[in-house]
Amino acid sequence: MDLELHGPEPTEDERAAIDAAIGPPVDDARSVVGVAEAARRRPLLLPALHAAQARVGWVSPGALAYVSRRLHVPPAEAYGVASFYALYALHPRARSIAHVCDDIGCKARGADALCDELGARLGPAGSQHGGAGWMRSPCLGLCEQAPVALIQHAGAPAREGALGEATADRIVQALGETERTPEAAPAVVHQDRANLTLLARVGLVDPTSLDDYRARGGYRVLRRALDRGGASVLHELTVAKLAGAAARRFPPRASGRPWRRSPRVRTTSCATPTSPSPAPSKTAC
Repeated sequence: MDLELHGPEPTEDERAAIDAAIGPPVDDARSVVGVAEAARRRPLLLPALHAAQARVGWVSPGALAYVSRRLHVPPAEAYGVASFYALYALHPRARSIAHVCDDIGCKARGADALCDELGARLGPAGSQHGGAGWMRSPCLGLCEQAPVALIQHAGAPAREGALGEATADRIVQALGETERTPEAAPAVVHQDRANLTLLARVGLVDPTSLDDYRARGGYRVLRRALDRGGASVLHELTVAKLAGAAARRFPPRASGRPWRRSPRVRTTSCATPTSPSPAPSKTAC
């Protein structure tokens, strides 16, 4: 892919942060690379954008151009990704920011009143007050701790932490503690764990450790499926008579059985994963 990129250059801080995230340049970053090599580098786009924003507080045009050049990603595509996620900033803003969730879960637990109080104390959402500011945010994924705020301090090192059961006093205090990572509230499960399936391990498993996840029963069904073999799994899917959304998760086949897959499909690559791969969301920054 041959991209001739012209435009602003990153600052030295931005360049250092991006290089630390995706590796230093090993050759002329403007050189032509093939489609396969460009595709191989494409997954580094989000880490590079994360690194740039964590260092200076926003993704500047220079940083975006440098990321595009280093990863051989079209600038329009890089901009599309950066502008899609709610936690990325494409314009300068305060280096210390509180993202206050006002989505349904938090709204039901007083987020609107919390935002009103922050507005009275710190100014309107999006404004800056003494090098700090706050913004309304889509869901932050901590609904059981509502209302929730995500505190970010840009710099080297960058600091970030979520506040569960947030109050205006706690948010203002966390914004002022730029040298301290906010301590997140422990995960809360309001239901009886004995009756839970999908959420049974919430608050018990170290989310950064797949070994801990496996030790507490993670991938148990996957391992059982691999032990039983593909024919047995296809039989279970057939007799289950899947319909609706469950059936649509499998690509259709001419056989009329949407889950029938080619025997050449590899099924062992996910049996022993080596690193977490969370699905992206609009707040996954």
